[in-house]
Amino acid sequence: MASSVAWAWIAIALGSLIVLSRAPLVFWPEATLATYRRIQAGLLATDLRVRLLGGAYVALAGASFAGGFGAGADPHRAGVAAILLALGALCVGAALWTLLAPRHFRSTIAGIVGEVEKTPGFARVLGLGAVVLGTWILVLGVRAL
Repeated sequence: MASSVAWAWIAIALGSLIVLSRAPLVFWPEATLATYRRIQAGLLATDLRVRLLGGAYVALAGASFAGGFGAGADPHRAGVAAILLALGALCVGAALWTLLAPRHFRSTIAGIVGEVEKTPGFARVLGLGAVVLGTWILVLGVRAL
């Protein structure tokens, strides 16, 4: 029971992080995308840094799978379990991609950010969608408490 409550708090933190990090896209897309470009230039500058990011994805995937399988026993926490399992599956895919093809990962991310920078309206829509998703995860975490 205590473990499930801990995962509910993780879902609350994840939802809050998504909302707080993506809400600026809705209101200030140009400035937010410029910040993302600077972060991308530093974080994804070399293959080694991309592979280190892949290692973080591996750790996040393991924690997500552990929490998803642990939180799923209680029907009130099934939503949190499903989110954690989906997050774990996404992290496994991202980890494989970053560890096996770091150059391809870097070029794909650069292309995506470049295309989104061309259309600030699309960035606003993406930001709004992320805020809705983050709010949903946040609410599921609160309801699981």
